[in-house]
Amino acid sequence: MGIDVAKETHVAQATNFRGVVLSKRHLTFSNTIEGFEKLERWIEGIGQKHRLKDLIIGMEPTSHNELGELFHTVMRKLNLK
Repeated sequence: MGIDVAKETHVAQATNFRGVVLSKRHLTFSNTIEGFEKLERWIEGIGQKHRLKDLIIGMEPTSHNELGELFHTVMRKLNLK
């Protein structure tokens, strides 16, 4: 899964190891607890649909300032690494 990290709104897309897109649409989610809960539900749905055992998340911030405290806190809270 790739996540393009921004200050307020992030975008995620899921692909398999061969680069095949696993979702019909990308996910746009806000930099809030609710936004990360939305991401968590989306990840769980894709995992169940495709019977995934493991997930690797790659993040690309547009600038170093965008990987802020809230982003790290929420990732830990949702047990995302």
